[in-house]
Amino acid sequence: MKVLLIVTQLEVGGAQTASRTLKQELINAGLTAELAFLYEKNSSAYSDRDYVTLFKRKPRSVSDYMRIFVNMYRFWKSYKPDVILARTHYSVAFMILGKLMRLPGAGVAVQANVSNYGPLIARIIDWIGGTLGISRKIVMVSQSTADTFSAYPANYRSRICVIPNGVKIPVTKIDQAVARTKLGLEPGGFWIGSAGRLAEQKNHRFLIELAAKIPDINIVIAGEGDLHDTLIRKAIEMGVDKRIHFLGAVDNSEMPNFYSALDVFALPSFHEGRSNALLEALAFSVPVIVNDTPTVADVIAGANSVAGRALPLNIETWAQELRRIKDDVAYREKLCQGARNLAIEFGVEQMTRSYIDIMRAAQ
Repeated sequence: MKVLLIVTQLEVGGAQTASRTLKQELINAGLTAELAFLYEKNSSAYSDRDYVTLFKRKPRSVSDYMRIFVNMYRFWKSYKPDVILARTHYSVAFMILGKLMRLPGAGVAVQANVSNYGPLIARIIDWIGGTLGISRKIVMVSQSTADTFSAYPANYRSRICVIPNGVKIPVTKIDQAVARTKLGLEPGGFWIGSAGRLAEQKNHRFLIELAAKIPDINIVIAGEGDLHDTLIRKAIEMGVDKRIHFLGAVDNSEMPNFYSALDVFALPSFHEGRSNALLEALAFSVPVIVNDTPTVADVIAGANSVAGRALPLNIETWAQELRRIKDDVAYREKLCQGARNLAIEFGVEQMTRSYIDIMRAAQ
């Protein structure tokens, strides 16, 4: 089977990392696979360059999007895939338009976020493509994500299948002090980390407010985005800028150091499909605290999880839990072990087998 994976933008992010992982696992399973990004938002993302890009910058006009589509059309037609796997909004829309132009291969859409996320035009095209069967299968990265599509037509919903993102479990651990030093962080102290685009969805402002509430914690954030300057100003305004560390885009090869440096991983996002960063943190035995919304909280099975806690976005509630993790060593060690055990349930091998089965069924 020859597979073409398409993702909207090149940057260090969950959808991008998940797609790169899936591509390599498909190759390991004996398939032929190629990954293409529609355009480059961060040209330095992922230093090993195991992908192609179809446009060298972020599009600024309708004509740019037309050029991207033409480039995708040519690449797709030349590659001649048996299956095209499109993840994220514009990729799914472009895949559907390409199929309408009779490009080869069965179309499979991957929905990595809730139904009302993304540009309206992309959502409309996805709705049409799934309802008419142009998208032969529609993969949802969690059941909670799939539930947000409950109002879609029956013909769309009949094509839905749930395949959680998979994560590789590290064989060896990195010493916490060593990991912090490599990232330029102080070896001591209590560190809370988060990874993701600096965008409204990720709600990093909440972490800055949390630092103001708890004076003896440090926060480190991996990711880049449009809110970078706004978040720095917020940290200065609240007097916590010395304890908030923005690493910018962290290369995938350095993410093991990032997770190993943490005492807690925090995910206050307003919504997610299935956070790849959350799964990776669990794999590195890091306790987690997440926003108690269905598409985020279902990973750790609610507030009684032995891997962490799903809590409402309340500063005092999060502060109380963080103080407990910080001060109760036995509790923290229990969460660390629970995190690794939970990560095993999201193994990359099961994810790959499920995708292969779905792609075969789509042909």
